[in-house]
Amino acid sequence: MAERTGKIDNKTIIAALHKGTWPTVVGDLSWDADGAPQGEDIVVQWVEGRLRPVYPPDQALTEPIAKPAWAG
Repeated sequence: MAERTGKIDNKTIIAALHKGTWPTVVGDLSWDADGAPQGEDIVVQWVEGRLRPVYPPDQALTEPIAKPAWAG
């Protein structure tokens, strides 16, 4: 973000996020003027060393792995 905008203040970052498209591990992401994400959301987990979609069901390549109970 700082590299793209040349600044690190919140106002600049928010403005850039609202008018740009940003690459992520699950595809490009953008937001509208009110901050709502645009496009489809997908949940991924590391499964056997690979990043795999687990939700929504029609895009899942594997079942979600439940978080193990906290120790102690």
